Formats: sequence, C-alpha cells, structure tokens
Amino acid sequence: MILYFFPRAGTPGCTREAEGFAERYRELQAKGVEVVGISTDPVERQARFAADCRVPFPLLSDADHAIARSYGVLGLLGLSKRVTFILSADGVVIDVISGVLPGPHVRGAIDRFLTSSA
Repeated sequence: MILYFFPRAGTPGCTREAEGFAERYRELQAKGVEVVGISTDPVERQARFAADCRVPFPLLSDADHAIARSYGVLGLLGLSKRVTFILSADGVVIDVISGVLPGPHVRGAIDRFLTSSA
C-alpha cells in the first residue's frame, strides 16, 4: 500500500500530487497496490477535491489530526506534511518518502514501492 499525506486539498501542489498518483494508478493496481491519500481537510473538501481531480483511489479526511499525529506528519497550522509511507501487506512500514515538490515525490514513492516489492 502507498499511504500518502498531503497538506491541503485543492492547492496546486497537492493537485499535481493526486494527479501524479492517479496517472500511474492502473499500473500500481495491476501489481496489487492500493493508494490512499489523506489530509487534515474536512470530508466535504476532500470529496470535492476527489471529484475535481477524478481520483480513482480513496482520499481520507483526518480533520481531528489524529492520524497525522500518530504518523508524526502533523505540520504547521495543523496541516499534514507531504510524506508517503510504503506499507507491506501486513501494514508494516517498509519505507518513508518525504519531500516538498509533488512531481519528484510521486515518482520517488512509486519507484521505491515497485523496487521494494520486487
């Protein structure tokens, strides 16, 4: 599983990130990989963002910041940092990718996942 945290739904960087994962989603699904995005945005904003970006995978709302806090990715102003966790089928963290630039972040996360699961 690729679990990625992003700062704010609907912003240019987070839109590029969601679209980057969406572009490679079929390739990932063919390898049995699920992608899940999560931010501290409320449910309504996440739903609008998912529809606007036509995201084929779940986007979750962590409005109470509990999940971001438990993963250690809660940043300034209550926003999630841009961090991706690569998880095994058992839910064990295999790798952690952090980075501010969405394009390289997405490519790095997918490449690392495909390498670690080979």
